[in-house]
Amino acid sequence: MKNSGGEIHNVVQYIQKNYDKNITVSELAQMTGYSVSHFRRLFVKNYGMPPQEYIFQCKVQKAKKLLVGEPEKSVEEIAELLGMY
Repeated sequence: MKNSGGEIHNVVQYIQKNYDKNITVSELAQMTGYSVSHFRRLFVKNYGMPPQEYIFQCKVQKAKKLLVGEPEKSVEEIAELLGMY
C-alpha cells in the first residue's frame, strides 16, 4: 500500500517550488500514481482544499511578499512573474 501522506507532501513541496508554472492536477496526480479523482480526495483530506486552490494560495502569498518587498514592481509584473495572467 502507498504512503499517501508522504506522496501528497512531496507534491506540495513540488508546488511550493514551481507555483509560477502552469501546474495541472493531472500532472500532480501522475506524480503520485493515483487517478486524478483519488488524488484530489487525498489532497483535500490532507490540506483542507483542492490542489488548484492550494496552488493559487501559494501564488497569492508570494504576490503579497513581492508587493511589500519590491514596491517598484507593478501588479502586472508580479502577476506575470507568478503565472497569474
